[in-house]
Amino acid sequence: MTEIRLEFFFAHPPDRVWRAMTESRLLATWLAENNLVPRPGQQFRMRPVGFAGLDGVINADVIEVVDNSRLDMIWRADDMHLGVTWQLRAVPEGTAVEVIQTGYLGVHGNSRRDALRRSYEEAFDNRLRDVLASLADEMERAAQAKARNQRRVRRDAIPAYAADAGPVDPWAATVPLGADPAPGIFDLHESSADEWALGGPRDVGSREREATEAGPEPPAGTTQRSCVGVALLAVLLTACAVVLTVWFGTPGSPSPSGPFAEGPLMASQPGGAVGKAPTPTPGPPGPPGSNPTGGPGQPVVPGTPNPTSGGLPSDAVAGETTPGVSSTDQPPVVTDPDPDPPGSGSANLSATVTPEDGSYLVTVTNSGSAAADGWTVVLTVPGGKPSSVNGATVTRHGNQLTFKPTGATSTVPAGSSVSFVVTVTGDVIACTIDGGSCG
Repeated sequence: MTEIRLEFFFAHPPDRVWRAMTESRLLATWLAENNLVPRPGQQFRMRPVGFAGLDGVINADVIEVVDNSRLDMIWRADDMHLGVTWQLRAVPEGTAVEVIQTGYLGVHGNSRRDALRRSYEEAFDNRLRDVLASLADEMERAAQAKARNQRRVRRDAIPAYAADAGPVDPWAATVPLGADPAPGIFDLHESSADEWALGGPRDVGSREREATEAGPEPPAGTTQRSCVGVALLAVLLTACAVVLTVWFGTPGSPSPSGPFAEGPLMASQPGGAVGKAPTPTPGPPGPPGSNPTGGPGQPVVPGTPNPTSGGLPSDAVAGETTPGVSSTDQPPVVTDPDPDPPGSGSANLSATVTPEDGSYLVTVTNSGSAAADGWTVVLTVPGGKPSSVNGATVTRHGNQLTFKPTGATSTVPAGSSVSFVVTVTGDVIACTIDGGSCG
């Protein structure tokens, strides 16, 4: 097993460095083409270009994510199983990034480790620094554009005093009824008897002083709007009175319900009692086809009630459902579902953990009578960190490692089993499958 530990310093805040290292678009500009999604349990692929020590396509799993702080991954390729950790921490003048890589690099592990160390130094020290500088310029330009837009919005906004002025009053441009025209126009030609009685016509200035002393006048047009509102209310009330009079005073209109049900309209019904339908008087039987409710010789009208048939229309046929007639005598049809369909069964999963040369073989067995689609195995390994896993995906939460099936291990047939192998530091002290004990 080989290990690489490197540390780099960047004069940028941790959130910016985290973006450059975990956003797929930015990661592709300095490390490898990828479809990384920084979320625990996600699988992704990388294709490094010009990266000595890493050749071809790398299959990877995201194990643990702490935003702006830590990213744990597993990288797998031909003759390679690596645990890779990128850890960020804030320092007084920027961000320190620690790169930790442990695992198996094949038969030429030492030479491949030296090549990978040089490739990491080139990628982080040079290419990542350039990406961070470009990202800082991009963010600065975006902030300046946002500030310009905010200033433009404030400049084009309606002033507050204009917004508080309210809607334009179309009556304000007219002279109120009984008001004087514009002051000063007729002051030299017309004056009232009261003005001459006080010693001569008053000038414009005296009128303005009197208006100031008397207080502010009501807004122009207030009288006209009040009159219009009163007139509209009177018209509306008159119309409602006319409608009510026509509605309740016209013969044939519906009678009110409740305590007023015994009105003249219902009292005029034939049959004697108020509110009751008239009782038909049966006549002598007529010839076949005649109506039993009428006199002799009256033909049967299709669709009319027939008292001898329980109130059904005369043309209704026994056993058939007549539209508009409640068929309460017909029992509902109830379908009895089969509670035990043929071929039903259930799966019963258990798991065993067997240590093998620093690794653990986990076998999932189905002793039930139906196949199991999917399973979840949780191993508790204090301080344990997985370096490789085959036949499953793994997610780490503290001391617990959660495994889910992949590919051929997804389905466990009845009476069969599947297995996966995990290499992890530490000892397994507990095991559960689908929330229950593995045993």
